[in-house]
Amino acid sequence: MQLANSRGIFNGNILVAQKGKIIYENSPGYADGSKNKMLTPAFKFDIGSVSKEFNGAAIMLLQQRGQLSLDDPINKYLPDLPPWAAKVKIRHLLTYTSGIPIFAPLATEGDSLINANLHSLKALQFEPGTAYIYNHYNVYLQMRIVEKVSGKTYKEYITQNIFKPLGMDGAVVDLSPDDPQMAMAFDQNFKNSPYIQNMTGWVRLTARDLYKWSVALNQNKLLNKASFTQLAYNFPNGESSIGTVGFSNDMAWHRHRGQTAITRPCFTVT
Repeated sequence: MQLANSRGIFNGNILVAQKGKIIYENSPGYADGSKNKMLTPAFKFDIGSVSKEFNGAAIMLLQQRGQLSLDDPINKYLPDLPPWAAKVKIRHLLTYTSGIPIFAPLATEGDSLINANLHSLKALQFEPGTAYIYNHYNVYLQMRIVEKVSGKTYKEYITQNIFKPLGMDGAVVDLSPDDPQMAMAFDQNFKNSPYIQNMTGWVRLTARDLYKWSVALNQNKLLNKASFTQLAYNFPNGESSIGTVGFSNDMAWHRHRGQTAITRPCFTVT
């Protein structure tokens, strides 16, 4: 990893564990493009699409507790949506098979614009469950359902029901990219990359937090085996809410990538 860092291939924090024991942990590289601040294990990273694992887990946790069903139509909880919402089930949101079209790139849309687009949508792109579109509108709707069912903000719910129970003490929702605890993405020329994510609900955390999360998923500390298997289901040639997972009798491997410039969070468990 040090050689990879010296060649400009890897800059970030890395943690390797074997059979429940951390056997290697290192922070090769810089916390931003200035080269004045070195990385340490305490830095938090914007984990990109890996963050979508938490809204999926929150939905499954609510189902485990009998507060919703994956077969519920989403208009049961969000009744102000147009008529198409009666055909979309919560499970379609988890597998990106809702039929909701892509309006624009994620980085250009904030919560208010996403909400307005959903309310102006006249028809779905395809019948729910028949095709796949990797679309952040599904994630947005999952978060709103979590809020409606739990009576808490999305940030409050996953902090109280996921982060705290699992000891993920460094995990924060929507921490400002300018916070001194955050590692700043930069390009190959060491120019800081501006953060242009407008939609809310993104998790920032340390490598140790990500390790605790992987252990919790693998050992069913939060979600039972049936819930995890449902969450890992992916439409053919698609990806589930927790990336891609391989099963034998139990989870054999799990990987999910989130990428921003040269700081690249990548979650892999084998």
